[in-house]
Amino acid sequence: MDSDRLFARSQRGNASLNPLLGEEALNEPFLADDETTWPTDLTDLLAENLEELKAYHKFERDLERRYAKGDWKARYHPPANPSQVTRMRVLEEANALVDGASVVGYHCTRLVDHEVDAILTGGMKPLSAELVQEKISALVASGLVPADVGSLLLTENATCHSEHYGRRLGMSWFVFARPTLREENGVIRLLSQWGGEATYLLHEQTPDVIERLRKLGTPCIVEAAITVRDIQTFCTVGERLVCHYLAKRRVRGENPDWEGYVEVPTPRVRRIIRRGDGVFERLTNCQRWKTKL
Repeated sequence: MDSDRLFARSQRGNASLNPLLGEEALNEPFLADDETTWPTDLTDLLAENLEELKAYHKFERDLERRYAKGDWKARYHPPANPSQVTRMRVLEEANALVDGASVVGYHCTRLVDHEVDAILTGGMKPLSAELVQEKISALVASGLVPADVGSLLLTENATCHSEHYGRRLGMSWFVFARPTLREENGVIRLLSQWGGEATYLLHEQTPDVIERLRKLGTPCIVEAAITVRDIQTFCTVGERLVCHYLAKRRVRGENPDWEGYVEVPTPRVRRIIRRGDGVFERLTNCQRWKTKL
């Protein structure tokens, strides 16, 4: 049994480790990329319909091959997939089965010690201008950055210019498929500099500022239990789980990688995994990255 499942088991008997968990610790969240932790009804559903789901993807791959060979009707006027009805039913049932459940999510960031303590006792908050101001002001108050740098960060961050830097306000982003944590290009910037993307984004080309941010805090992974119905992703949660189930059986289809965001506070922080404690290295394989943390 891996350390994530061992930790989940320990939480059942040690809810007092995090005062925010309380009795909710007994409602153990599942791991998105470990189907042995999924609701039994879900794995039974997928096993019962596996052959039909395979047939659906085989039909779609055949259409792609026909189009690649010049059959334009395969793309613009494709025949109906005979397994489409079954697939849609399975997705609908899968979504219903996990709707009331929680799943483990991972938030990559860089934190100073007082932020670790605050998250463990108060949970995570979605990004806001007020949150960024609080974080920067706390850095200045603790003497970790001088007042002039703090003033610059307060007036020049993505929450002040959100119309130019995409929609970030009101969100907390999480990775749900653990293999994604090993993708250096996807997470290295989040782990290498303090403050989150909203804070460092405007200063990556300013050497003296970005170097200060890179020396602050410790690379961390915030592990939290996220209520499924709160997750916003690029398809449904049920579909993500179906993709993973099929990928494990070497059925080529949609990418099983999964990330998404929530727009509500995240109180159920299970632990904060810091660089150097072993679990961080196992989850990220960062010792093999080209860029050293």
